[in-house]
Amino acid sequence: MKRFIAVDLGATSGRVIVGNLSGLEVIHRFPTYCEKLNNSYFWDIIKIYSEIKKGLSLSFAKYGSEIVSIAIDSWGVDYALLDSSGSLLSPLYHYRDPRTQSVIDPVLSQFESEYDLFQKTGNALAPYNTLFQLVATKRDRSSLLSAAETYLSVPDFIAYLLCGVMANEITEASTTQLYDSEKQDWNYALMKQLGLPSAIFLKPQQSGSLLGPLSDALMSEFSLQHEVKVVACATHDTASALSTVSQDGVFISSGTWSLIGVNRREKALSKEVFDAGFTNECGCENTITLVKNINGMWLSNSLLEEEFGADIDWKQLDASTLEHVGYTGVVDPLDPVFLQPASIYDTMKKRIKEQLLHNGYPAPTCIEEYLVAIYRGLATVYAQSLKQLETLSSVHFSTLHIIGGGAKNTILNQMTADLCGVVVEAGPFEATAIGNILLQVKALGLIKSLDEGREAIKRNYHTQQYVPKKR
Repeated sequence: MKRFIAVDLGATSGRVIVGNLSGLEVIHRFPTYCEKLNNSYFWDIIKIYSEIKKGLSLSFAKYGSEIVSIAIDSWGVDYALLDSSGSLLSPLYHYRDPRTQSVIDPVLSQFESEYDLFQKTGNALAPYNTLFQLVATKRDRSSLLSAAETYLSVPDFIAYLLCGVMANEITEASTTQLYDSEKQDWNYALMKQLGLPSAIFLKPQQSGSLLGPLSDALMSEFSLQHEVKVVACATHDTASALSTVSQDGVFISSGTWSLIGVNRREKALSKEVFDAGFTNECGCENTITLVKNINGMWLSNSLLEEEFGADIDWKQLDASTLEHVGYTGVVDPLDPVFLQPASIYDTMKKRIKEQLLHNGYPAPTCIEEYLVAIYRGLATVYAQSLKQLETLSSVHFSTLHIIGGGAKNTILNQMTADLCGVVVEAGPFEATAIGNILLQVKALGLIKSLDEGREAIKRNYHTQQYVPKKR
């Protein structure tokens, strides 16, 4: 039996998963470490890579020659800069690092308006976008940018460490606010306008490209006698997740972030799209994903980590949360106050309570009421965004597909069905890893089309339906 390794890096945790289109096994789970150094936030990419190698070692020890390929997916916008010898020049900034806030106005002053910048790439303005990160680096650490020979996104960089091949994959490139999806290439004119070095960017490759074999050094380290290929799947985790579902209809990819959107064949660049806060990103097979980014499980996960650490009895917590659904508070997950990492002096609990009180809601009296307010707030924004998508698309949606880890949240799923007035189809829960593997299977020629793989996924992976309650 052929098996595939999906390295799935989320903004709070990573997994090394072995599987195929029939089933998955999580081999190794680990935190995706964020460290604060001199008031800046960085990913501990060396530690993350060490954990990935631990997962790979365990995977090969268990399944050996059955494993034929590896692919990596992760969050968007963050990147590594390499020198002329291919060595890492600096720690990788975390997208929640606040350094970009002060460059937004200077950047926008070079354009007629925010909408003018939006039209150049289709990306909604967000302080964490790669464009603003690189401009901040140019301002604060110009020598670093001058020394850079190559730009690699996070999954590009991990793939390079595994096989020695440098490549920029298209779905990750499309999150940067520096990519032109119509030309399927970087927007070099925009880079020139901003004074960014265009030579460090490589020609973007399509999802499902074969990069090369696992390096000889790693073959020896893992005691392998057979070739293992490294594949550039849809390396942006959202794109991998969406590759598993029908390309028609509306979806929410639910994890640290909630991304609600639809798949299209062309960018949507109208003023209405811009005003509604949607962004255009690349999906598989030349699709464009029109999505809105919403703080998702980041809110509840940060809150629960503060309260309980890693020791959570989810079944008991959900049961007790249902007993408090009468609490009326509604958190606004779009509030920028939730963007920065929490600290012992500025906890997520404190931020949520302050927002609720400011908006006229009673203070939560227990952790369950905080969760009710978060879930209701997310479902409320989902409903608002769904109406916007229906208006922008001139389509009425009767079913909403929720995929990813957040699709396990039965309370939020039911609230979403109720407030959106649509049937919610939740699952598959491991959509990102499944999509990662789907692209590997296709890249190796083991299926003729993604639709063929999607049919296998429907047969083998569980989904659950939530019907809106009558009011």
